[in-house]
Amino acid sequence: MGGGQVYASPIHVHENRLLFVGMVSWHEHDDDFAHVEQKWKDRDWGTYLYAMRPDGFVYLRTRAKYGLIRTKAVVPQGGDLTVNTRTAPSGHVKVAVLDTSHKPLPNYTLEDAIPVTGDALAGTVRWRERKNLDELKGKSVLLEVHVREGELYALRFPYRVHLGEHVCDRL
Repeated sequence: MGGGQVYASPIHVHENRLLFVGMVSWHEHDDDFAHVEQKWKDRDWGTYLYAMRPDGFVYLRTRAKYGLIRTKAVVPQGGDLTVNTRTAPSGHVKVAVLDTSHKPLPNYTLEDAIPVTGDALAGTVRWRERKNLDELKGKSVLLEVHVREGELYALRFPYRVHLGEHVCDRL
């Protein structure tokens, strides 16, 4: 396709996709076109539009049927936990909440977790008896994310992290 550049400011569209504009040149910089075939001389450059999901720059994908990700200790500030994920039709994402000794918390176990399936940009994580992280506000916990046949792009929830003497807020 040649060389080119992608402009740095994506457009966020209503389908919850990011659009990037790219331009392609069919020759090297400072090229005199002497070696370029005639059919490309008339098409010196082209413009392309690329679409990508939010958080789509990096993701974790299961290599086998199952994958497991465990966070460092975080302090939820209540509210919803959402995941940006894409699973196979037979796949899902479930989240268990653990205490700092790595033991599952009652009502937040893997068995209590309701699966998030399909292509979910902001799939809300739920448990049978709990709908959010309100009960865990201010407690130090670990999140254990189980991915079956899928990709995990992001976890989103308001939390704090203790970094030595410093406290850092995150959304």
